Amino acid sequence: DAAQANPNLAGMGTTLTSMLFHRGRVFLAHVGDSRAYLYRDGKVQQLTDDHSWVHEQVKAQLAAGKIVGVVGGDHSTPFGAIRAVAERYPGVGILHIDAHLDCRAAFEGFEWSHASVMHNVLAKTPKLGRVVQVGIRDFSEDEVKFAGSFGPRVVTHFDDVWGEELARGTSFMALVQQALR
Repeated sequence: DAAQANPNLAGMGTTLTSMLFHRGRVFLAHVGDSRAYLYRDGKVQQLTDDHSWVHEQVKAQLAAGKIVGVVGGDHSTPFGAIRAVAERYPGVGILHIDAHLDCRAAFEGFEWSHASVMHNVLAKTPKLGRVVQVGIRDFSEDEVKFAGSFGPRVVTHFDDVWGEELARGTSFMALVQQALR
């Protein structure tokens, strides 16, 4: 209510993740865009999902007939927006322009890292259509296998291949048009 009443607080929300340790048991309370993690034996395990503020905001704006763009933030920020758009417009595609494939299941044990956003989008957004990735130059073998497991739903255009095509005289516009077919 305070954020709605005071323009200086516009866009702010409340998040809470708390734990109570009592008689050998752990009780967890969670709401908002925060997450709880367990760190044990050198591994990080995510215990809760966020109640994505971005997802809810984008969903509301789409319902109001607006076109929504998300700019800035961590690579995991767009996930909520992509999910909301795919729910509203099943089969929508993504043009992913990046140097990195971003299809790691986790990076250093963290499932929602910058290196995992497209893995999460593909694995957790079933209504999403085709994903076209352009400019990719950094990836692991596992990422390529994961992206390839989606068949024609994921098309990856590697930076070195485009570089070779440009050197042969293929126009940039021709490469773009081919990528978006």
